[in-house]
Amino acid sequence: MFRERLQRKHHSLRFLSSSSRCADEQRMVTKAPDIFLRWKGRYASAVAQIREKEKEILAQCQNLCIRVQLFEQWREMVAQEESVMRQSVENQRRQDTKSGTIDGLVAELNDLKVKLDKTESLLDSTQRQVEALHDKHACQICMAKQRDCLVMPCMHFSYCNDCLVVITETSRVCPACRACITALVKLNV
Repeated sequence: MFRERLQRKHHSLRFLSSSSRCADEQRMVTKAPDIFLRWKGRYASAVAQIREKEKEILAQCQNLCIRVQLFEQWREMVAQEESVMRQSVENQRRQDTKSGTIDGLVAELNDLKVKLDKTESLLDSTQRQVEALHDKHACQICMAKQRDCLVMPCMHFSYCNDCLVVITETSRVCPACRACITALVKLNV
């Protein structure tokens, strides 16, 4: 009789634990769509941010390309003007040699040197700007390739895909924050 009572209590406890398990499972099933929608929204937001960043970077690159083209055109014009000035100086030297005035040529040569120095200074400045823009978008590991891969879920955008593939083969942690990498998103930048 004692044994029967003990078995009935054990059976009723087992029934209660299975019913609470069912309730937990039911709660998880009802929460799953909300959790999925929340993550889907975060993913969509991240993708939208990435696309916006891509547009900004593309616009900067296009602007830089236009500036480089304009600079090249300007440099060609300066080279042509320099050629014309050299011819003019040569003609003037011939005339000055004939007339005996070399001081005029020396003054003109000095003016040309000043203009050449200004042109070289402008060229150096533009080259530094181009290098700075390249460095700004370079991979933080190899510093040779352009950033093109997004680390998920921390969303660090500081590395190229090749470097991140090597890193994920040895460890699955983000080099910047040491968060566990769940995915890599390759961007066409």
